[in-house]
Formats: sequence, C-alpha cells, structure tokens
Amino acid sequence: SQLVLIYVDMLNIYKMYSELISASIATGGPHASKTSIVKLMRTVKKVTLRLIETFVEKSEDANAIAEQFVPQMLDPILGDYARNIPDAREPEVLSLFAVIINKLGPLMEQHVSKIFEAVFECTLQMITRNFEDFPDHRLKFFGLLRAITNHCFSCLYSMTPVQLKLVIDSIVWAFRHTERNVAETGLNLLLEMLVSFQKSEFATQFHQTYFMQLVQEIFAVMTDTFHKPGFKLHARIMHHLFEIVQTPDVIKLPLWD
Repeated sequence: SQLVLIYVDMLNIYKMYSELISASIATGGPHASKTSIVKLMRTVKKVTLRLIETFVEKSEDANAIAEQFVPQMLDPILGDYARNIPDAREPEVLSLFAVIINKLGPLMEQHVSKIFEAVFECTLQMITRNFEDFPDHRLKFFGLLRAITNHCFSCLYSMTPVQLKLVIDSIVWAFRHTERNVAETGLNLLLEMLVSFQKSEFATQFHQTYFMQLVQEIFAVMTDTFHKPGFKLHARIMHHLFEIVQTPDVIKLPLWD
C-alpha cells in the first residue's frame, strides 16, 4: 500500500500541527482556537484522520492494520485528543476509532482500555454540559461506544464498577436527549448491550445493579411527549427487561434485597 510509505510522516505532521495548535492556545488563550491559522492547521489534522479512516475501511488485511498501523497512532492521535482543550479536540478521532473497532473487532480488545482512558471521560464532560454544544462529538462518541459494545464486549467485563456506571449513565443521558438521532443511538446501544449481557456470565451481577434504574429511566422517557419518536424502541427494551426476569437460568439471584 502507498499509505505505508507515508504513514509515519503523516503521523509526524499530525503531531507537529498538534503541538503548534497547543502552543497557539497556550499563548493566545482558548480564543486562539478560533483564529484562521489554527483552523487551517486543524483542517490538516481532520484530513489526515479521514484519510486513515478511509484506508481502514477499504483495507482487506485486518492483521496488518492491527499490528502495523494502530500501535503507532495511539499517542499522536489518542494522546493528543486527551491533552487538548475541548474546543481543539477533533470529533474525527472518535469516528476513526469506531471504524477501526468495527473493522478489526476482537483484534482491538487490547487497546480498548487506552481508548477509554483517552476519550471517554473528557468527551462526556464536553457533551453533557447541555444538549447543544459539540453535536459532532456527541454522535461520534456514542458511535464509538456502540462499536466497543458490539465488537469488544468482553472489555466491559474488565471495567471497574465506576467505569461501567459511567458507561450506563452516558447511555441514559443519550436516550434522554431531545434530539432524535442521539436518543435513538442511545436506545439501540442499550438494547444491544442488554442482549449481550443476557448471554454473559455477568448477567446476574449486571441486572442486580442496573435493572431497576433502567426500568425507571425507560418509563420516564416513554411517558414524556418529547420522546415520542422512540416509543417502539422503548417498548422493545421494556419487553426485553420484563422477559429476562422470567427466563430461567439468566438472573440467578434476587434483583433486590
């Protein structure tokens, strides 16, 4: 591939522009991120991310991507995202890693904890301040979380209780959202996660912790006229939750004391 020949140089350019942007913001304050020169430098970063994303999507050699490309991009791209101020974080980072996880599946499990540490909490702080700011980050964030749930689900088992609670709280926040596509993404993500936990050895532990909260939260949006478009998904989730407590050998202990 021709990209192999320029890949390291691309990452070096990405890192160089990241450092220049950080220096501009350090001297000029947060408003420096709005200047034309910084916007141009960010455009270079965005194009780089999109090029890598397109390459991953079109590639037929998952092992080569996992072994040669992913390790080299972790610090220049993920580390840069974590270190930047919110206004200088590129949402394309989130979509890039969602595409990589969708493409590579379990080959990415070893990197999920690093991805989580770099983007999860800092992005969540950005998007949960209100329902308006950072719309691109919002959708791409839940796209990434959905990719992890669908393709690296076992990584959720290794999360600390605090981390898993953060994941669940972020999904609840998503389906409470009044913007239809965000709410729908959150509901689909929750349903997929519930189905996966039902099949896992952690079904009892998970439902003991979150069953009642999720029933209450889904009832809340079901009875709120702002969330009418999601009614079918609300009903599917409630059906799943009520059915699972009647299914033998799934939840093996009482859901409450």
